[in-house]
Amino acid sequence: MVDTPAAAPRLYYGDLDVARGVLMALGVFLHSAVLFSTDVFANYGADSDPGPYRFLVDAIHLFRMPAFFAVSGFFCAMSLRRQSVTAFLRLKSRRILVPLLSVLLTFNMIELWLRQAARSEPEIHAGAAFRFPLDPTLFGELLLHLWFLVVVFVYFLLAMLVTALVAAVGERRHKIARGAFARIERMPNAAIGTWFLAAIALAYAPHAAGSLGPELIYPQWVFGIAPFTILYYAPFFAFGAALNFMPQLTERWRQFSLPKLLGFSAAIVLVPAVAASGWFGETAMVAVSAIGAWICVLSIFGLFNAAMRLVGDRSRAFAEPAYTIYLLHHILVFLLGWLLLSQGIDGALAFGLVVASTLGLTLTIHYSVVRKSAAMRLLLNGK
Repeated sequence: MVDTPAAAPRLYYGDLDVARGVLMALGVFLHSAVLFSTDVFANYGADSDPGPYRFLVDAIHLFRMPAFFAVSGFFCAMSLRRQSVTAFLRLKSRRILVPLLSVLLTFNMIELWLRQAARSEPEIHAGAAFRFPLDPTLFGELLLHLWFLVVVFVYFLLAMLVTALVAAVGERRHKIARGAFARIERMPNAAIGTWFLAAIALAYAPHAAGSLGPELIYPQWVFGIAPFTILYYAPFFAFGAALNFMPQLTERWRQFSLPKLLGFSAAIVLVPAVAASGWFGETAMVAVSAIGAWICVLSIFGLFNAAMRLVGDRSRAFAEPAYTIYLLHHILVFLLGWLLLSQGIDGALAFGLVVASTLGLTLTIHYSVVRKSAAMRLLLNGK
């Protein structure tokens, strides 16, 4: 066990576990909206207005991954306070890398073939997707929706390094860290303005780094992921990790309040609307998006806590199958969208069918196959 600045209480934050699951499952809505807001199926007669789907993409994108990384950081810190770095690495390697490779080399590969075929086949028929060899240029897209697994694993490795360094500095430094966390916990809510100023500065940091060294920050060095992406989401992960060392502040943010609900609702409506209006340039939108994302992150803890209280223990049903839903949904969303548009079904009906069918199929696969098979639990859930 690694000695860390504070002893970790053995608590189960069910609301945050559910939040992590729901945020992953929201990928079904996000990627379904992406299909109908882009020209992926333009040559199939898609004529629905992309505006509403583009708005939905922007609204979900504003908070989903920032909140997911914040919750992941929280649970990462909790795990590292309870177990050794070695045990943590072993657990997370199995939990992250095994499903990543399993889906990457099967479903993602198949989806790339389907995408290649969809560009030239107006109708789906047996063998259409495999008529041509896979275009080598598509291998750069092989990660598809799995990019977040690579990013979160990088954060886990960095968290392990920080934990090892903290363990090496001695008890005196631990007391300093505990004092710093205690002072932050005692800060009044009025100090939230300082948080947002820091958040805006952190949002500009990846862009500033990109300006100074674009050849280092923007190329996709990390298994198809740019350092820019890792830098952009790092503050959210660090916030969640730090929050785990401040139980009083955690409880404060987990409390529901009407301002949190109103703030979250306003952010997911106004920020996409402002972005679509073109009122602000790219530089100003960095600040607007950062403020919106942090409002959502700071609100979502309380919203999920309240939602779980309303639903009760049944809410945990959202957490268990979430990994399966996320890993398998991408290919199903694409294939179902292709099938429906090939049959002339477009618009809100097609979108609803894609979402409902994908959720139904992935839930069925989880409870009928993954949950009942040790091999499939390992391959698709890392358990």
